[in-house]
Amino acid sequence: MGCSESKGAVEPAATTSSHPTMASSSRTAPSPAPAAINAAQHGNFPVFLSFRVKEAKPQALALKAALEAHGFATFCSECDIPRGKDWIRTISDALAKCQLVIVLATRTYGAPGTDAFATGEELAFARKNKKELYIVPMADVWEDSSTNVLLGTMQLGRGWTTPPNQVPSDLLADLLDIYKDVLPVASVKGAAQKLQEQQAAEQLAAKMRKADEPQLHQEEAIPQTLPVQSIKQQQQQQQQLQAGSEQHIAVEAETRQQSAVEADREQQSVLEAEKERQLADAWRREAEEAAAAHAREEQRREAQLQAAKRKADAEAKQAEEQRVLKKQLEQALREAEEGEAAVQAREEQFRQERLLAEQERAAAAEKEAMLEQLNAAKARAAAAEAQRQEKELQYRQEMERRVEQGKAAAAAKAQQKQQQQQRQQPQALPPLQLLSSPSCSTTLTGHSSNVNSVAYHPDGLSLVSGSGDGTIKLWSVASGVCTATFGARSGSWTRLFQNGHSTYVNSVAISQDGRLVASGSDDGSVKLWDLGSRKCTATLTGHEGDVRCVAISPDGVTLASASNDRIIKLWDTQSGSCKASLEGHCNWVRCVAFSLDGALLASGGNDDTLRVWDARSARSIAVFKGHCGPVTSVVFSADGAAVLSGSYDGTIKVWDAKSSWQCLKTLGHSGCVNSVALSPDGQYAVSGPGNLFDNDRTIRIWDWRGSGKCLATLKGHSDRVCSVAVSPDGKTLASGSMDNTIKLWRIAQ
Repeated sequence: MGCSESKGAVEPAATTSSHPTMASSSRTAPSPAPAAINAAQHGNFPVFLSFRVKEAKPQALALKAALEAHGFATFCSECDIPRGKDWIRTISDALAKCQLVIVLATRTYGAPGTDAFATGEELAFARKNKKELYIVPMADVWEDSSTNVLLGTMQLGRGWTTPPNQVPSDLLADLLDIYKDVLPVASVKGAAQKLQEQQAAEQLAAKMRKADEPQLHQEEAIPQTLPVQSIKQQQQQQQQLQAGSEQHIAVEAETRQQSAVEADREQQSVLEAEKERQLADAWRREAEEAAAAHAREEQRREAQLQAAKRKADAEAKQAEEQRVLKKQLEQALREAEEGEAAVQAREEQFRQERLLAEQERAAAAEKEAMLEQLNAAKARAAAAEAQRQEKELQYRQEMERRVEQGKAAAAAKAQQKQQQQQRQQPQALPPLQLLSSPSCSTTLTGHSSNVNSVAYHPDGLSLVSGSGDGTIKLWSVASGVCTATFGARSGSWTRLFQNGHSTYVNSVAISQDGRLVASGSDDGSVKLWDLGSRKCTATLTGHEGDVRCVAISPDGVTLASASNDRIIKLWDTQSGSCKASLEGHCNWVRCVAFSLDGALLASGGNDDTLRVWDARSARSIAVFKGHCGPVTSVVFSADGAAVLSGSYDGTIKVWDAKSSWQCLKTLGHSGCVNSVALSPDGQYAVSGPGNLFDNDRTIRIWDWRGSGKCLATLKGHSDRVCSVAVSPDGKTLASGSMDNTIKLWRIAQ
């Protein structure tokens, strides 16, 4: 179907059939622009071939080759033009060069029963720039009869039912029939071919006519007694003459058919001219009717204006009369108000006199009542004084008792604090000497998934680990045997131990007195375990994301937990209540650690920052920025003067935690740093590397106070190292890995 230009919009051309498969004779070639005619005269009639899905690409390539073979210059949306975010802006230059837009319509181009037969870009462009637009439907596009009727006048061919690389003949015939007058290359080729055929037919007919005359004379001269062979030759010649006549007749029929087609075209041009004349007459009549309507509207407005003027005069006269009446009424009201005011003044005087007499009587009665109340108050005051003296005596006795209790409690607390300080102070250990060749002494196996966290018991005889299998295990360091499992399971995710975690355990921590174990898990909870009874004593809930790390303060009273919800929570280990929520990180919080005196708390997260908090007031003290990746591990030095942080950027940074709050030193690592730990005497630091993006499986020991060099490299794990911890005596190192094992290394003596 063709699209004709009408007032800047693309409208369907007239058709004689309501079926979507239209004969090519029902379409009329559009009047091409001069630029198109010039391009066509040079054998380059521009066509834009549009399709939106990959399934239509074979058909588009086949149709592109066929069009170019017939003189069209074809631009293809998928083949010649790169696709981007703003597709129509990208292809606008190519569309501007084209006179014709052909859309390979698939189901994505429009819903059945609507006029959305092409995307808004092609249709809007055709309307705005007065371009011709045709639809080539795929075999099963339109399922609604009303859509078929609507699209029938814009459709080429009867649908693509042939193989993808074979262009349907009816589609190409429709297009060539419509544009045969503006396709010099195609029409010249066709005219030349027809001229050659016509000349060949005329030459053949002339030869046949010349051959007929001598054969007729020969037939008259031939006697009736010819041989049988001559008769057969004569019959063959007659058959050849008859075949030449039939071919001549066919050529003449084709010539007559062409003449009829030309006559149809001329008639169609006359009909179009008549339609344009009728349209001009209709526009002229509409203009005359609009002028008459405008004159009538002006008369109506003038009449309305006169009526409004008369109405305004009447309203002004009525308003003047009302003003005079209002003035008279106001005068009468003032006179009435003056008389009423005089009456009210006399009544007010009488009322004041009666009120004065009543007040005098009430004052006398009130005086009597006050005397009675005074006597009662004196009696109550005497009784209250007696009670006060008795209560004061009781209060003195109670205060004396409380003072005695406070002195006793203060003495007990001072003794307890002294004992706690003694426990917190590092034991005077002999100077450690690193072994020249540290080696793995024991490998602990038992977890069925990666070991995410390890922590030494304060006595150094046992070790606690948390794993991705959802369990927490207690190990004997001497024998390497698992002595207890918290949250054990049997079968597919079935917990045998009550109150166990339901998924990965990310972190474990042990209190300084060695009685309490804390664990954090991907199930969003923190659990407290009693090492003596091996039972879960509390489950702390409140985080809205995975719990990445837990830490217990040196006095064992406060527990800190870090979560993916960007919040650090401080919990009371006795009551299980949340004491404070620390907010400041703008991404996951991966690690937390207390200073040895419990006054400070350090945290690191995926926002690449390290933060230091006042653990008592829950107030942010400092923010350290310097890492280029998530901060995965933090630890305070024994004297609290420095903080060490490990990061995915492959570095360990040493920060001043006392005065300048600046980075003092940076230790390099070959891969991402997952965990950092310090020896009890603070002589060396230990780091465990590895994540999904590097192959570093080594554990490194650093001289972090002095030269900053790597003192030793430990190799043994077959997968990434998740956690490291140093024993209380500083001689043994424990490492947990994603190879499901825990290794104990002898590193010093």
